[in-house]
Amino acid sequence: MALRTKDKNRRALSCPARKLAELAQAEGLPYSVDRSAANTFDVHRVRHLARAHGVATPLFSTLQRGYFAGEVNPFDRDELVKVAAEAGVPAEATRATLSGDTYTGRP
Repeated sequence: MALRTKDKNRRALSCPARKLAELAQAEGLPYSVDRSAANTFDVHRVRHLARAHGVATPLFSTLQRGYFAGEVNPFDRDELVKVAAEAGVPAEATRATLSGDTYTGRP
C-alpha cells in the first residue's frame, strides 16, 4: 500500500512539471522533466569564479538553458568545467576551484 501511495504522489508531482514542459514546448523552448537533480553548491561556486572573469551571466544562462533542456548536467564536474571554459573561464581555474575551498565561505 505504501508503494502505491508513493507512486501516486510521484505521478501527482510530475503533472505540474509535465504541464510546464508542454507550455515551454508550445513557446518553442526545450524543456525536459527527466533530468538529474543534486546539490547546486559547486554550480554556484563556479558562478562566483565566472563573475571574477566577467562571464557570470553567460555561464549561468548556458547552464540553465542546457539543464532545463536536459542537455547539460551541471552536477557533473567535467561538464561544469567544459561549460565554464566555453564561457571564458580557464578550465584549470575551474578545476582548482572545485577541488579546493574557494568560494565555500570556509577559511
